[in-house]
Amino acid sequence: MATPKQFIFVKFIKEGIHCYPAAATDPNLESVRFLANEHRHQFYFKVSIEVEHMDRDIEFIIFKRWLQSLYSDDILTLNNQSCEMIASALHAVIHEKYPHRDITIEVSEDDESGAILSWKHN
Repeated sequence: MATPKQFIFVKFIKEGIHCYPAAATDPNLESVRFLANEHRHQFYFKVSIEVEHMDRDIEFIIFKRWLQSLYSDDILTLNNQSCEMIASALHAVIHEKYPHRDITIEVSEDDESGAILSWKHN
């Protein structure tokens, strides 16, 4: 019988402000031109990381607290970062601390729409 890969996940929320500059000029985005202006969201994060055994070598609460500490500002200023860009930047930091692990990061705006990025590290 195959041994499953094991993951833990944590979730947290951060308030942030960003914009989508292309919405101001792209004719395909005419109906959402307002996104070119700075606007606020609650950004929902879900981070899954591979663990090495069933007694967890990464503890949930410690991992979550560390991730939250990476975003110390009360309100994140994200400029023109998309959910995908936010997830990619977060992955770079996690991968530095926990190399050679599969990681999946979900970032959504207001828990409605977002992106899921997944990295396989073998």
